[in-house]
Amino acid sequence: MHAPRTTSLVVAPTLQAFLRHPLGRYIQLRTSLHFFAPHGALSGAVMWGEPTEADVNRMLAVTVGIARVVGPRVALIDTRDVGHVDPLTFRAIAQYAGEHGAAVAARITRLAIIHARDVPGAVTAGFARVVGFPMPAEMFTGTRDALCWLGREEDAPLLADVDALCAQARAVPIAVRDLGALLETQPRSTLAGAASALAVSRRTLQRLLADQGTTFRRELHAARVRVAQRLLLASRESVSRIAIEVGYSSPQQLSGLFRRATGQSPTEWRSRTRGRTP
Repeated sequence: MHAPRTTSLVVAPTLQAFLRHPLGRYIQLRTSLHFFAPHGALSGAVMWGEPTEADVNRMLAVTVGIARVVGPRVALIDTRDVGHVDPLTFRAIAQYAGEHGAAVAARITRLAIIHARDVPGAVTAGFARVVGFPMPAEMFTGTRDALCWLGREEDAPLLADVDALCAQARAVPIAVRDLGALLETQPRSTLAGAASALAVSRRTLQRLLADQGTTFRRELHAARVRVAQRLLLASRESVSRIAIEVGYSSPQQLSGLFRRATGQSPTEWRSRTRGRTP
């Protein structure tokens, strides 16, 4: 489910790959797209739809991850296409600002937030002012003014590419967009079970995935690797136990897929990632 290459940004094959080498890359989540300019002076995110608390937590994990590896820079968050603001998402952002604000402020020198001229936009702008960010932050209703304040007017073409990528992402059928999140919460799902949960038929889900150049099996394995990554960092469970938890009958199955996705074995990845975590 990857969008095609653009003139200035290339999709990262995995979230881990994006966090390791973000320059000139982007990563797409269910309701957001995160990008990092090739020159390293600007990063950002575009949000849309109705992000849940889980969506926001994934977005914030990306923000924290790239804040630890690259900087200093300025950043931009575009929320103009967010259609509904869940109070739980605000709680997640407020908690994030309190726990990780200092680490992010060490890398991001200015933050521009673009919001719509509607009720959700007003709520977003109001919350951003109340929560308080640990770096200079300003609210805008247009990209040009935001880039001017950030001192990055020359990045207008880059943001045009980002807009095109977001349009492609939002054109993906809802069932396909939601599949990744579903499989992360239910990594043992079958095709039939996932289709039922997404309120589509098996054949329809297979066709929608084929239209996006992927398969259920491929998305299932990718989701299981993402779940395994979280378990490797959050627990001391063995690779064998984690393999069973995400749906594999042996650690060899997980290790093979994990190495293809990250270039490392689960044990190597856990050791190196924990070693980089402050």
